[in-house]
Amino acid sequence: MLPSKSRIFWFESKQQQIEILDNQFRKLYTAIELLIYNRKELSSSLGHLGKWTALIGHDENNVSLSCALSHLAATHEKVEKIYESQANYDFLYLSELLRDYIGMIGAVREAFHERVKCFQNLTNLEQNLNRKQESKAKLELTLKNERPRSPEIDDEIRDVIVLLIENLCLSNF
Repeated sequence: MLPSKSRIFWFESKQQQIEILDNQFRKLYTAIELLIYNRKELSSSLGHLGKWTALIGHDENNVSLSCALSHLAATHEKVEKIYESQANYDFLYLSELLRDYIGMIGAVREAFHERVKCFQNLTNLEQNLNRKQESKAKLELTLKNERPRSPEIDDEIRDVIVLLIENLCLSNF
């Protein structure tokens, strides 16, 4: 009634793969958070650089240099907006997507944990069944002359078998 060793090995290997995948997604999530932070910092720094370049351009006496600095300041401000929108996009899509994946992996881990608990319950029920059958056999040997059957132990064995079958039906091995 117990699952075969190949099934047990399969579940153990999948559980290890889920653990590895969870660790990798958490590391990736940390790296994405750092990327978002760095892009926001870069955006802010480019904004400051654009403002300072514009101030220098306004104070410049050379008209062509002043014009070039003004264009450079405008370019820095445009690049600042691009990096800011990229950081927001990364946060909305990459960060949230990874957070959802980490949540799904957590649900899979919980499912595997429930499977382990069901397997342990199944093992305990089978051991209980074996003990009851052994005690029934011993009782039948000792009471061979007095009674042909022991209905109390038969009822207990039936109850354990019903629990075992219910447990097997609930858990998909």
